[in-house]
Amino acid sequence: TGHSEQKAFLEQLAAGWRPHAHVRGPVVLAVSGGGDSVALLRGLHQLREEAGTPASQQLVVAHARHDLREGHAGDPAAADAAFVQQLAVDLGLPCVQCCLRVREAVQGGEGLEAAARRLRYGFLREVAESRGARLIAVAHTADDQVETVLHRLLRGTGLTGLAGMPAVRALVEGMVVVRPMLAVSAAVARAYLQSIGQAWQEDATNSDTRYARNLLRHELLPRLAAGPYPAVREAIPRLAEQAGQTHETLQAACEALLEAYASTDLSGTVLVRAKPLAACPLP
Repeated sequence: TGHSEQKAFLEQLAAGWRPHAHVRGPVVLAVSGGGDSVALLRGLHQLREEAGTPASQQLVVAHARHDLREGHAGDPAAADAAFVQQLAVDLGLPCVQCCLRVREAVQGGEGLEAAARRLRYGFLREVAESRGARLIAVAHTADDQVETVLHRLLRGTGLTGLAGMPAVRALVEGMVVVRPMLAVSAAVARAYLQSIGQAWQEDATNSDTRYARNLLRHELLPRLAAGPYPAVREAIPRLAEQAGQTHETLQAACEALLEAYASTDLSGTVLVRAKPLAACPLP
């Protein structure tokens, strides 16, 4: 059975990676040590070995430790860092690590999770800049997409928010964050790891239901899936994809309307013919 589990995951990962396969230079991978990111690392490494990818397009492992897990037994952050370091050594890949002091970095009304995310992407950007990488790959799965859309829906969101996480997002000029596992379930990723005998670290904060997302992950979604909504994990990403397409369509329609009804005169003043626009639907 191991072979079919490997094949299933690698085919889905390859499909998610295909739009980025032509990009030259190294690729920075965000690896926490959890099942999803370890599967991304092992899977991408395997695909690139099989394809004979040149050394100039090497994978660079990036691991950020942060201070959000103090108070858990032992020092799970140190264990994760050592695990990721060893995994990179075993695969012959460079590994860059840093420690983020999230609690000190919170700005204004920002929550801990938001501050951690901001610092993490800042670190990934620095690693990419220092290595001359244009791609940063993160291991968000279909499960993460479901949680993101539900979280935003319950907290209050518009059409853009309903689209969930994009498969590609520009970080700065010439550098993008890509999510090649957005259509892959966490279960498929873990089945792949088990089939190749690869361990991973469990994050202690992941079972802590004080965090809103963990309430969705551990209590709400399992009950919905086991009860009246067995297809919840397929239905929500489908809605997200449609919301994303609708948002893009609206953007294109807005640009076409601007093109038709707005112009700039010689002094640089923008003139908008409001009358025909007033007849358009409000969105």
